[in-house]
Amino acid sequence: MFELNPDVLGAQSCYRTLLSAISRPGTINRIRFERLYKERACKVPWGLLAACECLLDEQVTLGGLKENGERWATEISSLIKVPFRDPAQADFVLADRIPTAHEMATMPHGSLLTPEKGATLFLYVGDGIRGEAGSLEFQGPGVEGILKLGVSRTVLDWAFARQGLCFEYPMGIDTFLFDGEGEVLGVPRTCSLKVHNCRRD
Repeated sequence: MFELNPDVLGAQSCYRTLLSAISRPGTINRIRFERLYKERACKVPWGLLAACECLLDEQVTLGGLKENGERWATEISSLIKVPFRDPAQADFVLADRIPTAHEMATMPHGSLLTPEKGATLFLYVGDGIRGEAGSLEFQGPGVEGILKLGVSRTVLDWAFARQGLCFEYPMGIDTFLFDGEGEVLGVPRTCSLKVHNCRRD
């Protein structure tokens, strides 16, 4: 008999959070049921682990960027039985640093007929998502008008790196940014980003 135990409720809640994050770019969401994921015998940051357990299975592939991203991907691959691949061939890529322009350019980015086959980047932001290093302006599907968000230096650096990509619309990479408190920011490949009020210190 089906039972709504904490694991099921946690997975449902996490899925709704991720869906809200990617469908409403520029809004901060928070993954709940923190205790469930912190209790796992796993060294992957708990918000990242929650997202992986929610979205990944043996039907997709997973890669990681050195050093921590690769270790996390190996651990998740073993834990959830997700096939491990080089980031250039993976459906999902884990990282705890800003990918280089070359790394992002070589990740799968779909095609004009199948843009949904682009990779999804899970980026862990150790210094948090919110901050005062500058602000990002979000525009596109899911954003009513223009939305601005003050972000940390790491998120700002990621935004600069993303601006250097030249994928033909609607091809590209979807990105989820996670911090240590379970907050998550979703940025779909169709979202336009502009950097404002960048502090140089």
